[in-house]
Amino acid sequence: MIFSQDIGIDLGTATILVYVKGKGIVLREPSVVAIDKNTNEVLAVGQEARKMLEDIRKLRSKVTSIVIGKDITYIGEFNFYSMPNLASVTFEAGSKLESIGKGAFGYTKVLETITIPASVKTLGSHAFYYGEGLKTVNFEEDSVLSTIGEYAFRNCSAL
Repeated sequence: MIFSQDIGIDLGTATILVYVKGKGIVLREPSVVAIDKNTNEVLAVGQEARKMLEDIRKLRSKVTSIVIGKDITYIGEFNFYSMPNLASVTFEAGSKLESIGKGAFGYTKVLETITIPASVKTLGSHAFYYGEGLKTVNFEEDSVLSTIGEYAFRNCSAL
């Protein structure tokens, strides 16, 4: 027996649809895949992956303060991105931080002041992009900062 059906597949940017002639849409799934960045393992696909993303967004919105340990040397790309209620970032005394990655503090709405440790050499592009509440950026005395990336403070309208 030969299996034959008229099938249409729409690989949309937000939703994947599968249409079967005579049955209509038989599958409607979000175009989302959750992947473990360390192992490249697929953790979830479709609705389950979208739920994971929504849960992460909810958690991020609850963060109001962060303390960066003195032995941290790098804040990765987008680590604290889109944390709308982040109001305080504190670096422990004796910080060894050397680099703040791309978009690390982008889209923070209420963070008003930050003091960049003297040990920081590189401030990545878009590091504080759309930091709408950011009014003051302090650099510790004896700063070794040598590179401020493109658009590091773009759309920080209160600066």
